[in-house]
Amino acid sequence: MDMEKYLDLFVSEATEHIQAAEKEAGRLQGVAPRPESLNALFRHFHSIKGMAASMGFGEIASLSHAVEDLFDRLRKGGAPPGMLADLVMEALDSTSAMVAWAAIGEQRGKLTVDTAAIIDRVRANIPPLPAGGALGEKPAAPLLELEPAAGRLWQCLVTIDAQAEFPGARAALVIRRLQKLGQIVGTTPEREALQNPQFDGRITVDLVTERPEAAILSAVKDLLDLKRFEVREPPAAPPAPLSDTSDSTQATVRIATATLDRLLDSISAMITRRGALAEAIRTRELHKAREGLDKLSESINDLRGQVMLIRLMPFDNITPRLTRMVRDLCRKTGKRVALEIVGADVSLDRSVLEEIIDPINHILRNAVDHGIEPPATRELAGKGAEGVIRIDVSREGDQVLVAIEDDGKGMDGDSIKAAALAGGFATEAELAAMDEQQVLLLTTIPGFSTAPKVTEVSGRGVGMDVVRTRIEALHGHISISSRRGKGTRLMMTLPLTVAVIDAFVVECQAGLFAVPAGAVARVESVEPARISTTLSGSFLASQEEADGTGRITYIPLVHLDEALGGTPAGRPAAAVQVLAYQANGARGALAVDRIRERREVVVKPLGPPLERLRRYSGAALLDDGSVALILDLVNLSGA
Repeated sequence: MDMEKYLDLFVSEATEHIQAAEKEAGRLQGVAPRPESLNALFRHFHSIKGMAASMGFGEIASLSHAVEDLFDRLRKGGAPPGMLADLVMEALDSTSAMVAWAAIGEQRGKLTVDTAAIIDRVRANIPPLPAGGALGEKPAAPLLELEPAAGRLWQCLVTIDAQAEFPGARAALVIRRLQKLGQIVGTTPEREALQNPQFDGRITVDLVTERPEAAILSAVKDLLDLKRFEVREPPAAPPAPLSDTSDSTQATVRIATATLDRLLDSISAMITRRGALAEAIRTRELHKAREGLDKLSESINDLRGQVMLIRLMPFDNITPRLTRMVRDLCRKTGKRVALEIVGADVSLDRSVLEEIIDPINHILRNAVDHGIEPPATRELAGKGAEGVIRIDVSREGDQVLVAIEDDGKGMDGDSIKAAALAGGFATEAELAAMDEQQVLLLTTIPGFSTAPKVTEVSGRGVGMDVVRTRIEALHGHISISSRRGKGTRLMMTLPLTVAVIDAFVVECQAGLFAVPAGAVARVESVEPARISTTLSGSFLASQEEADGTGRITYIPLVHLDEALGGTPAGRPAAAVQVLAYQANGARGALAVDRIRERREVVVKPLGPPLERLRRYSGAALLDDGSVALILDLVNLSGA
C-alpha cells in the first residue's frame, strides 16, 4: 500500500500544527498554564499523532502520543512539572526534525533524533492524577469519538442516487459517518465539488482506520439515496517523484475557497477583456482598443493584488522561534531577558519574512551575549535584574520597519575603533572622518568582532555582516544607534514585497535607471541658483526643509552621471530634474537628465558580477523589453 502520494499533505498539515503548538508553548513560560492552552496543545499533538500513525511514521506518533498523554493529565488536574515550556519545546524541536526527515521521501537516511530519550523525559514528567480526578471538574471529554491510529488504507467508492434532490449533501453525510471511524486522508474529487450543482453523486473517499471492512459497510448502510457503496484496497501506485531542488520540503500555503473564487473571477474577467481587445484590434477600432487595454490592465492589477495578499504573512508566524531562541540563550549565558514583541500582526511577503529570520537571530544573539548584562551587574547599575529586548514592527507605506532595541550596556565606540585599527578594517584618518553611525556600522564588516574571546554564542566575527548582507539583498537597509549604559537600537527598513515595486524610470548619459518611489519625497525642476557646489560636493537649498528659524537648510545633491563614474557635474547651467528622497534616515537629492515616467516594475535579482555593486539593488523589466537597473539611494554616492 503506497502512502507516498499523501506525503506532501502530511508534511504541510503537521508543520501547521507544530507552528501553532509553538505559539501556545510560548505562553506557558513562567505562568500557570491556562485551560485553553492545555486543550489547544493537546489537540495539536493529538492531530500529529493520528496523521503520523496513518502514514506509518511510528517515531513521530510515539512522541506525539507521549506529549498528548502529558497534556491530557494536566487537563484533568495534574500539577504541571517545572520547566514545562522547555520540555514541550524540546518535543516540538524533535517532532519538527522528524517531519523534515520524513519529507525526504524514499531518500530518507538515518534518523538522528533520539526519540526514545525525549519520550522517556516526557513520560517521566507526567504528573499523577489527583485523588478523585480533576479538582472540582469532570475529566475532559475526548476530542473525537475514535482517535485515528495506525490502520489500513481503504478506498470507499460512493454513488448517490441520480434522482436524489441534494446529492452533494447526501455525499457529505457519508463522509461524516466515515470520519468517525478513522482519518480521511483524501477524496476524489475534492470535497468542494459537493457544493457544485453539477456534482454527479460519485466520490471516492480514502479512509485510514483500524476498523474491519464490515464495520465500514455497516456505518453507512442506513443512509437514504445511497445507490452504491463499495470498500476496497487502493490500487498500487508508483511513488511520488521527488523534487530536484536541494530543499527537502516545498513551501506551501493554504488558501481560502473564497479567495480562490475571487482569483477565478479575475481570470474570467481578463479572458473576457482580452477577447474584447482582440476584436477591437481586428476591426481596427483604436478607441475601443485603448478602452479594452485599460480594462485588461485593471484586471491584471486586481489579480496581482490578490496574489500579493495571498503571499503576505504576519510577523507573528516567526515569533515562537524568536522567543525560544532568547530562552535558550538565557539558559546558556545565565542571564535573564524578557522578549517583548509589538506589531506582530504586521504582514510581510513570505519571502521577506523567511529571509529576515537569520538576521534577527544574529541580532538577538548579540543583544543577549554582548548587550544585556548579568543580573548582578544590572542591579549594581540601578537596573532591574531582568533585561528587556523589544522588537517593534510597523508599516510605513510600502515599507516595513523592524526595530530591535535592548536596555543593556550599549556599544562602545572607542572599542569598535580600536578593533577596527587592530584588524586593519580602517585607518586612523578614516576613523576620524566617521560619524557615530558609520563607526557603529563597522561591526557589519565580515570578520569584525570586539569580543575578547570566542564563546558558544558569539565572538567568531560572523553575524552582523550576515545581517547587513541579507537585508541589503532584500533591497532594505540597516541603521544602528546606541547609548552607553542605556542600550542599543537596530533598525531594519524592509520592502513589503520584493516582486513588484513602484518606481520612477529616469535617464542619464549612462542609460535608463529606476528609483524606488517609496523613498522619493518629491520630484521637482531645480534652477541653478538653488544649487551650491563646495569641495565636499553639491548641495540643494530647500525652503521646505526650514527648521522654524527662517533659515534654509541644505541637503546633499548627487548627480547620477557623476555617481556612476562620470565627470563631476558642478553647478548646472540650466534647470535640472531632481528627486528628493529620504532613505534609511538620510535625506538627499538625485539629479537626472530626464524623468521618463512613474510606473510599477517587475524586480529581478542581479547575477554576477553586478550583484557585487551595492549601488544597484536589482533590475526592472520594462514594457519594451529593455532593462533598467534599480538604484540603491543609500549606497549610491559611496559605491
